[in-house]
Amino acid sequence: SSGINAEYGDRDIDYDIAIPSRHSYLEMRMQRVEGYNYWLEGTTVPLFLLPLDVIAIPGQTLPLRIKESSLQYALVRHLLDQNQNTFGAVHMPAERAALLMWRSWSQCGVTVQILEVSHDSPQQIVLKCKCRQRFKTISAERQADRSLRASVVIRPDLVPCRITDPAGRLRREFEGGGWPEWVWKLHDPYTIEEKIRCIISKISPHINLSIAPTDPLMFSYWLISSMPFNFDQRVAMLHEDSLVVRLISQLQHLERNQLELNYYCAVCSWEIISSAHLISMSTDSPFYVNPSGHVFETITAYSLSNTLTSPAEPTERDSWFPGYAWTFINCWCCLSHLGWKFIAVSPDTTPSVFYGVTRSAVTQGVRENRPRLRREDLLDMFARE
Repeated sequence: SSGINAEYGDRDIDYDIAIPSRHSYLEMRMQRVEGYNYWLEGTTVPLFLLPLDVIAIPGQTLPLRIKESSLQYALVRHLLDQNQNTFGAVHMPAERAALLMWRSWSQCGVTVQILEVSHDSPQQIVLKCKCRQRFKTISAERQADRSLRASVVIRPDLVPCRITDPAGRLRREFEGGGWPEWVWKLHDPYTIEEKIRCIISKISPHINLSIAPTDPLMFSYWLISSMPFNFDQRVAMLHEDSLVVRLISQLQHLERNQLELNYYCAVCSWEIISSAHLISMSTDSPFYVNPSGHVFETITAYSLSNTLTSPAEPTERDSWFPGYAWTFINCWCCLSHLGWKFIAVSPDTTPSVFYGVTRSAVTQGVRENRPRLRREDLLDMFARE
């Protein structure tokens, strides 16, 4: 059935959220690829680049279906033929990739390690990858086989030593030194991380913080993909080499807006998700790939506002969440595609309903006097066209 406001799903979870991280929907016999390239910071490395519509972040799993007709097929085929397992991923829409139209946010990418590969189908190559190290693109050029070859520099992760002990007390070597304890703690990544966890537990109480990394560096990357930061903020955080500066910027943004963080329709600006309704449905990254090879970064929530659910019969085919059937959801105002409604197949599974919204369909921000289109205005615009 359809409705302007999607109904509330269950807030308790007994579903095994480790299942989606296996990406079993790929339904391929995956072969393990051995080896891992790690480069020291500042090293210049030649890499083949894979342009993506999503922002790849270190620590995330990236599933890929590379179609034979796509520009990326030659790149992946070359890597596998040369027994290489590492390439670079940059955020760049396909039309810009074809023209090599670089912007500053395209120059920051991550190295990607191929973990598993399948050649079962002659029409596509299926990969399961892990995002590793940040880099800055220096130059890139198109090869004869249409692949992108680039020269990149590995960016540093400036991680300070731990200032506090596990109990939160100042370590002995930092006592004295002319600075009071509170000043030291302002720059302790573990102390900052703990403050951020406290804020998240208030603004998004259904996010499972036990699945978040305990290492402050990986935690800062997890925040980029899990919290409602907008595009420019996420890019700036990835460009930042200092862990402490990155964590402080994340803390300040969450502190300032902890009661008003939301997701809005990218077309008409109607509110779609409140941060209070976010829910953890996977232990891993939010990336999933559909049968056509399109990668989606997905935000999961137990409730949405201003949406319509497709009347089509839900299907379990290619479900990213085994045990759930899915159907489409659209914006009530502009009717643009937002994502999917997932319905539990078994009546004993909780949540019985939840929603997955693709990040590209929404914008992030705070609740304010956002200009939003009325449905009548949109219908009038369509009529004039």
